[in-house]
Amino acid sequence: PSSTAEASEEQQARGSEGSSISVRLVLPQSSLTVSVLPSSTLAGLRSTHFQQHLAENRQVRFIYRGRILSNDTQTLQELEITNNSALHVHIGTPRPQGAAENHQEQDVLDISGLFVPLFGTILAATWVAMFCFPHIFSLMTKLFLFALSLGYVVLSYVTVVARQ
Repeated sequence: PSSTAEASEEQQARGSEGSSISVRLVLPQSSLTVSVLPSSTLAGLRSTHFQQHLAENRQVRFIYRGRILSNDTQTLQELEITNNSALHVHIGTPRPQGAAENHQEQDVLDISGLFVPLFGTILAATWVAMFCFPHIFSLMTKLFLFALSLGYVVLSYVTVVARQ
């Protein structure tokens, strides 16, 4: 008897295509329970229940089971959002018009690819200094410079092979 009741509750929780399911939208200050079809998309849910926020150019994000739901074309059923599920909602502040352009500029100014050549230049300068001023470098310093240079050669080789 209890297994039949559990199966019945599980089937009801999944929701069928024709019947609506109850979803709790959890906002930072409040909570709202809405009735939607399992075939509803995230975009439809967003436009139906958050028109005012969208009109204010705010970004409305949904979070379910600890992950941000970013594909607006997925249905609630595909996302396995069932009856009485909690869907967390994050409403961002409006972004200024130039914010998107500044973000793109940050991507262009990424200089992390210059680390390996810069490190190689510093190593080369240290080798030149070692040959010009051998009295400054002890045996331990020379061994360390050799080990560091060997590591640099391996790093450079792996970087070149990884790009191919």
